[in-house]
Amino acid sequence: MKKPIKIGCDLDNVLGSFHMEFSKHLRNLYGDHLPLLGHDKEIILNWDWQRWFPITEHEFEYAWKVLENDIDFYLRMPLLDKEDWEYFKEHINNNNDMYDTYFITSRKSFGGISAVKQSTEWLINHGWKQPHVIESNKKGMVVHALEINAFIDDSGKNCMDVFENAPNCDLIAVFDYPHNRKPYPDKIKRVNNLREFVDKIKK
Repeated sequence: MKKPIKIGCDLDNVLGSFHMEFSKHLRNLYGDHLPLLGHDKEIILNWDWQRWFPITEHEFEYAWKVLENDIDFYLRMPLLDKEDWEYFKEHINNNNDMYDTYFITSRKSFGGISAVKQSTEWLINHGWKQPHVIESNKKGMVVHALEINAFIDDSGKNCMDVFENAPNCDLIAVFDYPHNRKPYPDKIKRVNNLREFVDKIKK
C-alpha cells in the first residue's frame, strides 16, 4: 500500500488572516482611526508593525501584552481565503488515505489556553477533520523528524530552516508576501495562494 504524503502547513497568514484580526485588536485598543486591514497582502511589509502601521513601538508591545490574557484571539481569526480553504479541505482533508497533514505553528499561548488547543479548535470550527497541531519554532527539525514531504509557510526564515535541516522534504513553498520577496534556493517555490500549493502537491 502506498504511504500517505505528509504535509506541513503554517497557520497565520497562510490559513488564517492574522493581520486582519490583529488590526481589529489594535483598533479596539487605540481607536477606529486606525485602518482595518483586509485581504490585501501587499500591505504586510513585515512582522514589525510599528515600522509600517500607524502605531509606536510602545503601543505595539503593549498590544501584545494585552493579548496574553485574551482567551479566544486565535478562535476569532477569520480565514485568509475561504475558497482556497475549501479547496484545501476538498483535496487534502477529504482524502485522508492519501495525505497526512500537520499544522506547525510558532504561535504563543494566550489567556492561559495553549496555542495548540486554540488552534485545534479553530481548525475544527472551520471543518477540518481530526487536525494535528504542533507548536514549535524549529520547523526544520519537526519536518525532518516527521518525514514531511511538502511544507508551506509565509516565513522565508522557516522555509530556509526546512531547506537546511530537512533535505528529504520534496516541496518547500513560501507563501508570497512583500516581507519574503528575496532570492531563495531553487527548491523553495513561491506560491500566491493555498490552491497553488495543493496543485503542486497533486502533480
